[in-house]
Amino acid sequence: RLFISLSGPEPQRSLLETSILLQLRLYKGEATVVRGLPGNTQLPPVPPNIVIHNHLDTAAYNQALCAATMVISRTGYSTVMDIVAAGQKSILIPTPGQTEQEYLAQYLVQKGLALCYTQQAFKLEQALAVAATFNYQTIVAAPLYKTVLSDFVKNLPVNQE
Repeated sequence: RLFISLSGPEPQRSLLETSILLQLRLYKGEATVVRGLPGNTQLPPVPPNIVIHNHLDTAAYNQALCAATMVISRTGYSTVMDIVAAGQKSILIPTPGQTEQEYLAQYLVQKGLALCYTQQAFKLEQALAVAATFNYQTIVAAPLYKTVLSDFVKNLPVNQE
């Protein structure tokens, strides 16, 4: 079961949503999609194997995240912490133009903690095939993942503008 969490600034959130929903039309497995649109009441049509929500409260979001076999999401810092804390495998897509997300994506791939694709290069079936053979490293102890994330923050490039 896929758990797909969409977020980020517009128009990038909508561009990713459009791409993923098109690709999910061919997907045969089950997926839950959270659009990141609290307050929105309309949902786009999806195949019967896809469950879509505009928003989930924290408990429902965490339950769906933990029930997944694969998480597809942005590379936001708190999202990454949630995924790592839940011990989930993930395919992450940094928001274009968000240099901290692009840097975090490279770091996570180097550490074997996540598989990452640019938004433009993301192809669902291809990413899932690569993920099936990706050597995911897991961080089991909370202090260890805090150390890894702390190490990441210390090594962020300083903006010299």
